[in-house]
Amino acid sequence: MLSLSLVGIAAALVPTPPPNVPIAVERVRSLVAGGAARSDSKLASAVKDLVAESTTAPASVNWPRVSGTWRVVNAPHIDTLSSVFFTKFSPIEYVLTGEGGITSYVRYSGLPGDGWLCTDGTIANEPTPAGEFPSVKIMWDRIWWAPSASDTPPAYEEGTLGPLVQALGRAGFVEGLSVFPVRFVGDDVAVFNFQSFTVTAQRQA
Repeated sequence: MLSLSLVGIAAALVPTPPPNVPIAVERVRSLVAGGAARSDSKLASAVKDLVAESTTAPASVNWPRVSGTWRVVNAPHIDTLSSVFFTKFSPIEYVLTGEGGITSYVRYSGLPGDGWLCTDGTIANEPTPAGEFPSVKIMWDRIWWAPSASDTPPAYEEGTLGPLVQALGRAGFVEGLSVFPVRFVGDDVAVFNFQSFTVTAQRQA
């Protein structure tokens, strides 16, 4: 009887994942907390399992629920790009508002020096057939560049060559590349596709 009681107590102490929350999300959290690099193969494997376990698709992304600052924690293709251009891109962060606003901050350091590439605009749910994973569309309104070694993202007013950067950014904007399928959205982990690449972001405290 005592042994059965101890088993019952032990079982009660083991956290049970909420319904429809993939087990792999805990592996992703653990690896990121342990300092896994953005291109870590174990982290990429955990993300792959997370996507495979995510069988329940939300009808759309709830912007008030996901508002906050999200940092890219797994994106091997970005690190490949970094090695090609001898430039590190880190951190890469997205700030989402409950009203559907989005600001992107990308810090770079390397061959061209140090600085920030920034954009802001709106993000909205795209029409999605029932039962399929949602897609979101981003429309960038402002684009700015700030050469700086600061760890703090610059405000729009701190950008350099504002009109020229804005014009170049708008000219390079491709609307067909602004739709992103969302594969998983949790309280602090999200996975989405950029073309054939998978990107994982974690909400910052």
